Amino acid sequence: MKTVLVASSKGGVGKTTIATHLAAQAALDGCNTVLLDADPQGSSTRWAQRRADLDSAVLPLDGTRRKGWQKHLPDDTQRLFIDARAGAMAGDLDTFLDT
Repeated sequence: MKTVLVASSKGGVGKTTIATHLAAQAALDGCNTVLLDADPQGSSTRWAQRRADLDSAVLPLDGTRRKGWQKHLPDDTQRLFIDARAGAMAGDLDTFLDT
């Protein structure tokens, strides 16, 4: 499984836009794709839910709790994109990379 973390310590820099575009392209390429939304705003989750009926759907997972999301990750996941919350620092992100 390839994992891509989209993060920045500043808000409003396009993390969600980048994460959703990368996830959409991976799904269009035929990969089983999961989008982990670690941002409490939930924008990437809402994006994924709106396109759930498409052949290239992306599975959204709630990553705001940082622990326990791994048990919801399907075994056949090929691409995992993580939309980090604004202000996240390196120590906050380590738990997302221990997949």
